[in-house]
Amino acid sequence: MEIVETIQESVNGLIATVIEFVPRLLGAIIFLIIFHFGAKFVARLVQSVGTRFGVDGLPEKLGVADNMERAGITSSGSDILGKLTYWFIFLNLLIVPLEVLGITPLVDSLRSLINYMPNVISALITIIVGIMLGKFLGRAVALAMDGIGVEFYQTLGNVVQGLITIIVAIVALGQLGMDVTLLTNTFSTLIAIIAAAFGLTFALGGRDVAKNVLAGHYARDTFSTGDTIRFDGKEGMLEAIGTLNSEVSLDGRRLVIPNTYLTENQIEITAFSDLSFLDDEEN
Repeated sequence: MEIVETIQESVNGLIATVIEFVPRLLGAIIFLIIFHFGAKFVARLVQSVGTRFGVDGLPEKLGVADNMERAGITSSGSDILGKLTYWFIFLNLLIVPLEVLGITPLVDSLRSLINYMPNVISALITIIVGIMLGKFLGRAVALAMDGIGVEFYQTLGNVVQGLITIIVAIVALGQLGMDVTLLTNTFSTLIAIIAAAFGLTFALGGRDVAKNVLAGHYARDTFSTGDTIRFDGKEGMLEAIGTLNSEVSLDGRRLVIPNTYLTENQIEITAFSDLSFLDDEEN
């Protein structure tokens, strides 16, 4: 008899629990449906605004479009922005139905995830801005070096862009809450070693290299390839003005001279490669 009463009490308790749980379950489902469509609506609105402001072309501008294709990511920039918006809103609203269901451990875990999301967003923004800044500064350095006649200007631009990318990656990892002390110290030490090596090289013999680079820049303002020049009683055609040296065609031979020779010695131009400036002066 006691066993029957025990079973009956258990069944009654189970039925009472189910009866109490069903309304909460229905309420949670209703909340989920409402929140889903609400988040969808806002996500589509954000996606539309992103398309209008040219977010779709952002991966190409950042130079990561090919990497995204290789990774199997075919969504456009506005699609990715819309999906991020949807999940950010939906996860924040998901706490309500979970609390209705009384699933406290899951609520706590979800809140921890939501509190961490600003760090992820901040890191993504840092990476995007850093990549754009790295490309801009890399191109600026390349153009500056090209302007003074440095032949390896593209390599220098790529080095600058790579260094900035590494710095941005370290900052982004720090925003994600990771300990980047070792990375920062290692990178700082590496930069110091490279700077010291360049400084030592410049002190030991780089001054002549720098003088020839600058001399080449000034020589291009004075001479043009194709000019016939006279120096040391010899006459030849100026074939090229390189980063460090210039080439002169002399009696069927090619003479290579330092750029500083053109700027520090008396050179006579006996024939110009382009005489159009004479017409301009006459007019």
